[in-house]
Amino acid sequence: MSFSHSPHSDHSKSINDFLKFGYDVFSPQNVQVGKLIKLKNWQILPMQLSHNVKCYGFLIHSIIENKNIAYITDTTFIPNLNLTNIDLLIIECNYDQDIVNKCEKENIIVNMGYKNHLSLQQLEGYLKNKGIKVKNLVAYHLSNSGLIDIPKMTNTLSQYCEKFYISKPNTVILI
Repeated sequence: MSFSHSPHSDHSKSINDFLKFGYDVFSPQNVQVGKLIKLKNWQILPMQLSHNVKCYGFLIHSIIENKNIAYITDTTFIPNLNLTNIDLLIIECNYDQDIVNKCEKENIIVNMGYKNHLSLQQLEGYLKNKGIKVKNLVAYHLSNSGLIDIPKMTNTLSQYCEKFYISKPNTVILI
């Protein structure tokens, strides 16, 4: 099984563009929170996330490979999930609250979009408090405004997984 990152895949507000070109998509119009979607080789459980547009996360099960993926991005909180049997956790780590605090203290103006996203500290707190260690963790939807310290994030999150990745365009991860 592989995961491939596309730089234009993270916002549900782009769905109409895909529909216009005839693509079938999961969207707020055709998914129901908590209702299992059964496909030939997949089972997908949508969960509501908190963002400035309607947004979902997904627990995905590959029937053929018996692998589990959790996809959680564009949110200000992590739903209360059992992530103990997750083979691949793709999760937002958009900004570092310490960097935001330093910018505010020094009166440096930052893009306020971070307020609709998950911080390194929130993510670490969740993983630590739940005692979670997943096989593969992909930090996804990182700030492009300089609000994340990549070495600090890598050092912090690596302790909660066997393998840590930073999502970049055209990256393929085999699990």
